[in-house]
Amino acid sequence: MYTLQEVYAFCEANFPQSEAREVAKLALRRLLETEVELAPLLDRRTRILESRRFQLPDRSDQPHAIAAWANHCEALLTYDAHFQAVSQQLRVLSPEEWLEEEGD
Repeated sequence: MYTLQEVYAFCEANFPQSEAREVAKLALRRLLETEVELAPLLDRRTRILESRRFQLPDRSDQPHAIAAWANHCEALLTYDAHFQAVSQQLRVLSPEEWLEEEGD
């Protein structure tokens, strides 16, 4: 759910309103065609217990970092510079950096 909303918000902020929904749909389709794994939302207990581990300038970013850590993600893909605050605990890449590594 976190990713779905983030992709949609990115498209809404970067494309004309008349195109944003279709671009988001295409982006999600493309994302799901990769070897990306899906993971459930965090349960309340995990979110509370692990919130101390990930101190971010924007607390609304914590669930993303905790979910990535709890699900043993290889990297957290983001354009949000706030996540550099946890780059010692999680590998943080931009989508372009990830694509370069994947050779796409």
